[in-house]
Formats: sequence, structure tokens, C-alpha cells
Amino acid sequence: SLAAGYSASDSREYLALAYAGLGEKEKAVANFEAALAAAAKAGGGRPELLLLAAARAQLDAGAGERAESLLLEAVAGARDELVREKCRFLLGEIYRSRGEGAREEEQYVLVLEKDPESAEAHYRLGLLYQERGDPIRARSEWRKAVALDPMHSLARQKLSERL
Repeated sequence: SLAAGYSASDSREYLALAYAGLGEKEKAVANFEAALAAAAKAGGGRPELLLLAAARAQLDAGAGERAESLLLEAVAGARDELVREKCRFLLGEIYRSRGEGAREEEQYVLVLEKDPESAEAHYRLGLLYQERGDPIRARSEWRKAVALDPMHSLARQKLSERL
């Protein structure tokens, strides 16, 4: 449609999603950037879901710094707590990959402040505490995760491991 001269407000976003689904990371990133630019140009800010999707594409393409900035923008402007939570989990992954445990922990604690029943946040805190060499705190977090979500298979698996 773009080649034929037709461009809807969400054309670049759909194209980015299609490229992401095909595994064409660079084309996905380019189209997400075009979609973000179009949203900014149209006024009214950049939609939080678009920022989250663009950040995921950036992260998949190895652009952690750009992904972080998009996620921080999304967190700052998000009205949807679920979107904010997903952004915080991705930020935690970025900080984990950089070895920034304190910043990673901060993201999971912020998730728990808004949603004390987030089994995933407890699970991830457990992983962090395990890495820090604190198996008692790690197991405590995994028990909380399983108590909140008995089907959280990763937390159940961690509890069955010998630390």
C-alpha cells in the first residue's frame, strides 16, 4: 500500500509488526521508528503500546540503550498498569543483561508496589537473590510466586532444585 501511495496512520506500525513476525529485525525497527515519528508528528503523544512494541523490537535487534529509553518513556506516560508492568519487566531484563542488579531489583519492587500479587515479579526477584548468593531469600520469593500462582512452572521448578 505504501508503494501505491496509500498510507494510513497505522501503516508503519502494521508493517513493523509484520517484519517482527518474520524475524526481519532491522526492517521492524525502521518501521517502528517511522510509526513513532508519525505518532509524535500527529500530536497527542506516542501511544504506550507502540512504545512497548518498539522497545521489544529494539531489544531483539540488540539496541538495549534505545529500548531502555523507549521503555522509560512508556512507563512515564502509561495509563495502563499492565503496560507499565510489562515495561518494568523488560527494563529488568535490560538491567540484568548489564549486570545492574540494583536497578533490576528496583523494577520488580515497583511492580509489586502496584500489584502485590504479581507472581512473575516474585519469581524474578528470586532469580536475582539466587545470583547474589542468597538462597533463603530466593526460595522465599519463589514460594510467594507459587502461592500466588500455583501453575507458575518456573517458580515450581526452582523450588524443586537443590540450591
